[in-house]
Amino acid sequence: ETGIVVARFLAILELYRNASISFEQLEPLGELTLRWTADDWSDESLADLGADYDG
Repeated sequence: ETGIVVARFLAILELYRNASISFEQLEPLGELTLRWTADDWSDESLADLGADYDG
């Protein structure tokens, strides 16, 4: 479903913005490889994800 794809894409962007993942794509529209790069991650980190968007 489109909504699920969009939600996953936004989640990936947010994790990248917080330096929790890195990604590599060797060619345009090619396979996207994600790597977890966060040194430490907790439930609190997850709860705070995107908190700076709140108005």
